[in-house]
Amino acid sequence: RLKPWALFVKILLPASVPFILSGIRLAIGRGLTGVAIAEWFGATEGLGYLVFFAGQTLNVPTLFVGVAAFAVLGIVGFELVGRFEAYITPWKKEAQGQ
Repeated sequence: RLKPWALFVKILLPASVPFILSGIRLAIGRGLTGVAIAEWFGATEGLGYLVFFAGQTLNVPTLFVGVAAFAVLGIVGFELVGRFEAYITPWKKEAQGQ
């Protein structure tokens, strides 16, 4: 029989890690969206402001660069968390037969 702390450390925490990391993956997209919106309304510099200002002045090339930068940040963040998840949860691959 495990003590409560050992139960938490050996069973509950490792079982919850994939769900925690999935939440972090979702938070990356929401965080980037929040940053962009905050910069649209309250900043005079930054990537969100660049996208907003380029859209207002019809500077399409700059607008696309800003949107592409946001996309790259999101993809890289998502991929980094995915690789970290694969590293920290090796049993997940084994359970899926990979």
